[in-house]
Amino acid sequence: MARVGICLIGGVLLAAACLFALYPSLDLEVALHFVGGDPGRKFPLAGKSAFKILRQVNLAVPATVLAIVLTFTAIQLNRPRARIFIPPRVGLFVIAALALGPGLLVNGLLKPFWPRPRPGSILQTGGSEPFMAWWDIGGTCTGNCSFVSGEVSVAFALLAIAAVMPAVLRRGAFAVVLVYGAAIAFMRVAAGAHFLSDVVFAAGLTALVVWLLHGLFFRWERPGVSAAGADAFARALNAIIVTAGRLIGGQWSLMRGGFVRRDAPRA
Repeated sequence: MARVGICLIGGVLLAAACLFALYPSLDLEVALHFVGGDPGRKFPLAGKSAFKILRQVNLAVPATVLAIVLTFTAIQLNRPRARIFIPPRVGLFVIAALALGPGLLVNGLLKPFWPRPRPGSILQTGGSEPFMAWWDIGGTCTGNCSFVSGEVSVAFALLAIAAVMPAVLRRGAFAVVLVYGAAIAFMRVAAGAHFLSDVVFAAGLTALVVWLLHGLFFRWERPGVSAAGADAFARALNAIIVTAGRLIGGQWSLMRGGFVRRDAPRA
């Protein structure tokens, strides 16, 4: 499954890079397809209530998931023997996927420093900025730019949840997330918020982050190394939490028992 996943992700990213490099006007053609006939109503689908509801759902879902995972992870770290639905390693994996994919890579690095104007801002749709291919970093956008889509990245970061589902449910979960992500991508393109290449690269790059993190957390373990790394991470996390708690007057610790080595006998 992991090999199939990286082949699909790599294939999509490579195909997109080649396609939109050789045929950059495809982005423009797709965007203009959604422009309304009335010059005063650019991208009329942007005002549809279904689009607005879907966007609000996409903002609420990851926030809810993150809150649940943080809560269960904190409880499990504080009480290692408690029967919790989400194990600490799973929780940390999901948190890392959301933080490093949509958080760091997309909204921290690409969108602020890749000055590609959005479809609604270019000359061809009545705006004032020139159209730029995805690879051209000579755009005039100064912040929250078009490349890549943050909301599509958030949707595809939910692949992390599908990746840790029970085997019998995993394929179905992947299918649900892919359909959901495709719906968000269509919404953002049809609303004139992003070009087609923006959403394709957002999906591919976020999926790549999830795949790499899944390898680090679950697939690429070596005897002794993963346990030592988990223990070191736990001690560092506990020190940070204890220090923060003391600074605000608390006397609590997120972790009392530490991580249990994977090779340790069960009680």
